[in-house]
Amino acid sequence: MQLSKKILLLVSAVLLTSLGYLYYILNKTDLLSIGKLRAALLVVALFTVALTALLYRTKKYQRWLIALLIVVLLIDGYVLYKVNATLRFFDTVNQSAQQSVNMVKFVALDGAAETFEDLAGKPVYGLAFDRADIEQALIQQGRTVEVTYLSSQEELYQCLIAGGEGTVILTSKSEALFESVYEDVLTNLKTIDQQPVSQAVELPTPKVEKVESFNVYISGIDSYGELETVSRSDVNIVMTVNLAKGKIMLTSMPRDAYVRIADGGNNQYDKLTHAGLYGVGASLHTLENLYGNKIDFFVRVNFTSFLEVIDVIGGVDVYNDQEFVSLHGGDYFPVGNVHMTAREALGYVRERYALKHGDFDRNRNQEKVIKAVIEKLMQKENLLNSERILHAVAKSLQTNVSFDQVMHWVDYLLATRNQLEVESVIVEGRGRSGLSSYLMPGYKLYMFELDKDNLAMISQKMSEVLAEED
Repeated sequence: MQLSKKILLLVSAVLLTSLGYLYYILNKTDLLSIGKLRAALLVVALFTVALTALLYRTKKYQRWLIALLIVVLLIDGYVLYKVNATLRFFDTVNQSAQQSVNMVKFVALDGAAETFEDLAGKPVYGLAFDRADIEQALIQQGRTVEVTYLSSQEELYQCLIAGGEGTVILTSKSEALFESVYEDVLTNLKTIDQQPVSQAVELPTPKVEKVESFNVYISGIDSYGELETVSRSDVNIVMTVNLAKGKIMLTSMPRDAYVRIADGGNNQYDKLTHAGLYGVGASLHTLENLYGNKIDFFVRVNFTSFLEVIDVIGGVDVYNDQEFVSLHGGDYFPVGNVHMTAREALGYVRERYALKHGDFDRNRNQEKVIKAVIEKLMQKENLLNSERILHAVAKSLQTNVSFDQVMHWVDYLLATRNQLEVESVIVEGRGRSGLSSYLMPGYKLYMFELDKDNLAMISQKMSEVLAEED
């Protein structure tokens, strides 16, 4: 057999195998746009077979046609790479969303102990709130420790400071509460040992539906470490979308909103941010109850790393309505349109003490940045740059939105060519101290009491956006 024919058969075999694998991947969905791509793959496969048969019988133009097959192979390889990269992204963020991690830490005042063995004979304290996770961590480590469980952060604080040589067991949950009132003490604590305790997130991925209107809960945390670690939710936004009407409504609820916490919060009043310590499901269900609208989807992001996508998309432009210098980075933000890099945007959304209305104004600034990112992502040049964007956010995002669901929405937008208009609203109210906290009884925490009439108006507006007809 001539060398050229061997090359021809090899190139054809590789191309057909690659086409077959790509078709297998795409055959898992019935989307219109994917269906068209599958049909195109079949045409290319038939073309490859026909061309191979023709080349095998003739020497005329053989080199040129082999070169053509190689070009088709390279194009197919590029498409396969892009599809696989996108599917890997959704696998990563969907799997991450299926579990939460509560880090159990054994800590002591600096100098009191260096290793776990140094704790022998010394008192060990923990919060009753953390008991199940502490016991699970000890089982995983194969250790037996006598722990005295206390009912409040104040008792834990007194045992730590008064005893001096005692050890306190903090988890990701209780550490978040502890630092809200004893932040200065945490800087003097040394972690002796730690153990992650994983739990399944009880929020199954919704069935893929051809829906044009839906709610997405956006939970934003601002912390370091693994995204799966339980944390207070600092940003709580419901994105109400109606693709048929071309409307997106971003509704922000202040982190200190005084609301009934669902699930682990036993429907008791507390700060909304504390709902995140029971898992993203508790926050989602709390907001469902408040707005009276079903929320099927959630996106949980770490703002610290998520905002890196801003540099990938070339920065964002935000209208700033009050002059201030952010204490987080020292950047100056004048009144007017401001172009921001990722670093500047992070300082912008973190700041609240330099703002006239504190957390309320910070919520507005967070919404402005999110809105600007959404609008920038919709631009054609960024849609074509999806690989870099997905890579930038993969480690800072969790979601139960599947690839198929996203493609259904993309299909609809491509078919209708609807332009999306983004509107932002914030639930109003007034801040005050003295209200009771279910997780932190006895503390005079700052709370934000919601304006019931304003909440009802926003809930109604949300329902109107979701409705099929105006």
